[in-house]
Amino acid sequence: MNHGNIINVYENYKEGKSYKQNGTSKDIIYAVYEYIHGGELYDFMETEEGFSEDVARTYFNKMLDILEYMHSNGIVHRDIKPENFMLHTDVS
Repeated sequence: MNHGNIINVYENYKEGKSYKQNGTSKDIIYAVYEYIHGGELYDFMETEEGFSEDVARTYFNKMLDILEYMHSNGIVHRDIKPENFMLHTDVS
């Protein structure tokens, strides 16, 4: 993915299995992502009293732009929620 508002994935790999006491297991998968200073949209929403209409419109338009780009490349995001949208803030 080459889009200014999509976090880069640098590496991902499967690293064995995790076993539970009941005998079930699941694959352990690691992913290395680009660091985004600012955190999740959800955390921001919890700490703020609300968004101004302009801020809400900006975030919403960026989300639509990202989803449109993904769909045009044959990718469907199946877990759209504020926890999966990261906010980039400039660090000076």
